[in-house]
Amino acid sequence: PLSPPLDQFSLSVNGITGIEHLKYSKYIVRLDNRSIEWNNTNQMVQRWFYLNSIGFKSKNNKLEINFIDAVIASGFNRDIEWYYLLPLPNLVLERKHQEFWVEGSDTLSEIGQGDNDNHLIGLNAHLRYNNIELYSELLIDEWQLSKITRSNMQTVFGFVGGLQYEFNRLIINLE
Repeated sequence: PLSPPLDQFSLSVNGITGIEHLKYSKYIVRLDNRSIEWNNTNQMVQRWFYLNSIGFKSKNNKLEINFIDAVIASGFNRDIEWYYLLPLPNLVLERKHQEFWVEGSDTLSEIGQGDNDNHLIGLNAHLRYNNIELYSELLIDEWQLSKITRSNMQTVFGFVGGLQYEFNRLIINLE
């Protein structure tokens, strides 16, 4: 069975007395299922996207900084997994980059054959002054803590920066 794209659950916590300038958001998204051939049989791969964001906004709302932690999890017969429900799972656990990693399986046999989890972390910042906004975002794909197994995986970095100017409902972006 194929799932409709973007079935999701989201939770956002902000404005709590004493920590009004902190914000936490969590998104759990069921992506489309994919049918693949594995060991000469047709298998259904379930795909999930877990996104966490914890951020700070200055008292005057001119500066905002967010840390982003995300995982795209896929594998046979996978459902929502408790360890990805933690607030920042990439900083708590690292399942993908074990010594015996092989293509199509990100872990040893006790977690699941055919699992393939893609870990990402990022940081973004917005600086606002009157009708001008300066923004930037850094993304690290295939996040790895272990130096020993880095030869198995490639870490990919992405960066974007931009300037936005708003004048009488006209918005101009430059990236």
